[in-house]
Amino acid sequence: MIQMDNDPKHTAKATQEFIKAKKWKILEWPSQSPDPNPTEHAFHLLKTKLRTERPTNKQQLKAAAVKAWKSIKKEETQHLVMSMSSRLQAVIASKGFSTKY
Repeated sequence: MIQMDNDPKHTAKATQEFIKAKKWKILEWPSQSPDPNPTEHAFHLLKTKLRTERPTNKQQLKAAAVKAWKSIKKEETQHLVMSMSSRLQAVIASKGFSTKY
């Protein structure tokens, strides 16, 4: 089973034909629905830490990303995992619409 929203890359004819050929079942997912996945929130932390960087080539970008990733504290990632229950409850309460998370 795969999860898709109505993003154009998901609704494109070639994509639909590929999915049909693979006989995949689709889990419908509303557009702009919140993503409670802790990984998405970890990447947000990374992106926030990278905002001040101004790399001018791939090597600098990689070095900045590694440095930023290593700067994320264990407590920050633990919080993301431990808050999963409250994020899911917020999604349920909002009936799939935006939440504060």
